[in-house]
Amino acid sequence: MKTPGTYDEWKGYRCSVSANQATCWEPIRFLHKSLGGTCFERNAKTVTGKTVYQWQIGAAEARIHLPFIIPFLRVKKDQAMCVLEFAQTAQRVGRGGFPIERAIQREAIYQKFLSVRHELMPNA
Repeated sequence: MKTPGTYDEWKGYRCSVSANQATCWEPIRFLHKSLGGTCFERNAKTVTGKTVYQWQIGAAEARIHLPFIIPFLRVKKDQAMCVLEFAQTAQRVGRGGFPIERAIQREAIYQKFLSVRHELMPNA
């Protein structure tokens, strides 16, 4: 059900933070124990055939934990800052979508994230 004055078109993106490790479970278990979220073994293998382990948190946890993680990031710091900004705009109105102004703001943040990601990984 759409709340009047909201934008509820599904854009196909959501906020999450993840870390991947291909040598052992220990760093992933540490993140899971320290910050919550989920951890699992991915079906994908690396080019050398190693198993990939992943830890992941969603938007609510990202709002809490990213401010503490960001100072330690070097390569993906700008991406993480975009994700935090995006996560902070995630609250919906009632059962409907977002107020139109917030939907426009979220789209701008998402486009900024894509731009930062493209600078970091031009072929992605």
